[in-house]
Amino acid sequence: MAKQLSIGLRIRGLRESRGLSQSDVAGGSGLKKEYISRIENEHIIPTFSTLESIANGLKVDVIDIVKYGNNTVVIRPSDEEKKWARLFQHLMRKRNTAERRRVIKAVERLILS
Repeated sequence: MAKQLSIGLRIRGLRESRGLSQSDVAGGSGLKKEYISRIENEHIIPTFSTLESIANGLKVDVIDIVKYGNNTVVIRPSDEEKKWARLFQHLMRKRNTAERRRVIKAVERLILS
C-alpha cells in the first residue's frame, strides 16, 4: 500500500530539496510568501490552479507535487474546513430540494468568481 503524505509537507520537501526559500517560490509563482507558508504548515489547502502556480515557482510539474514514487500526496481538509462542512451539511438537511439547489448555485457562483 502506498504511503500518504500531506500536500503542504510535499511542497516544503520539494522546496527545501531545491534549496529554495518560501520567498523564492513566492516570486516564481506570483503568490505571497505568507500564503506559501500557510500551505506548507497545512493551515490551508491549495486549489489546483494554486498548485500549478506553486509548481511554476518550484520549477516542477504539478504531477511532481502530487505523486512521489509509490507515494500519493493526500489533500486533507483542515479541522476548520471540517467544522464548516459539518455546519453546511446540518443546515442543508433542513432545506427542501428547491432551496438546496439555490444554495448550491450561490456557492458555485462564489467559488467561481
